[in-house]
Amino acid sequence: MHNHKNIHILLRNNNYFFVYGLVTMMKTILGPDKNIIVSGDYSISGVRRADIIIMSSTPALPCLCLPNFRFRQPHSLVIVFNDRHSNFRSHTCAACNSGVLLLNHKKPIGLIRTRLEQTIKAVSMEDISCTPGDYLSCRHCRLSKKQLQVIQYMRQGYNVQRIAKLMNVSAKTIHAHKYRIMQRIGTKGNVRLYNFINSIGQDESFADIGQIEKAVNASSV
Repeated sequence: MHNHKNIHILLRNNNYFFVYGLVTMMKTILGPDKNIIVSGDYSISGVRRADIIIMSSTPALPCLCLPNFRFRQPHSLVIVFNDRHSNFRSHTCAACNSGVLLLNHKKPIGLIRTRLEQTIKAVSMEDISCTPGDYLSCRHCRLSKKQLQVIQYMRQGYNVQRIAKLMNVSAKTIHAHKYRIMQRIGTKGNVRLYNFINSIGQDESFADIGQIEKAVNASSV
């Protein structure tokens, strides 16, 4: 990143003031000799060009597979903003999110800037990197076909009893699937679970809901 004149930032957010403030901060950190190019292209070609990828999403996001992110530059940086506490731990991070910087955008601006400066410096010194080989042994957030089926039915608005009938199992079995899903994504309670499920459908970095199995279970290029 430090050898690039043009710094490509991949960012999609509808909040103009958030985007403007963040890009201005990044420009200050990177220096006046850098030309910042902002794009919202999360395709494979867009990810390949990106030096910095900035996202706003669920705290469980770093643990999930984003297939296109496997084409990141070796010393690119992924930054995820959220507004609540996360139980995320680095050893559960999906390989495609290697070296992710998780920030709470409600924290003081000075603290956010300090963490950004420290992490960008580490990336520039090549202390943080990812390689294609990292992805082959990735053991992130795998969900069973039954659990994926439960997620799809929940997104369609079905309650536990209805899902149990559709899947020809007991309601107790569906509750067990829900509990295991929450364990895998590091969240608790129905509200947070539904927020996570809805975010999968809304965030264009994921495959569409019909391809959720690919998005969550893919483990090789």
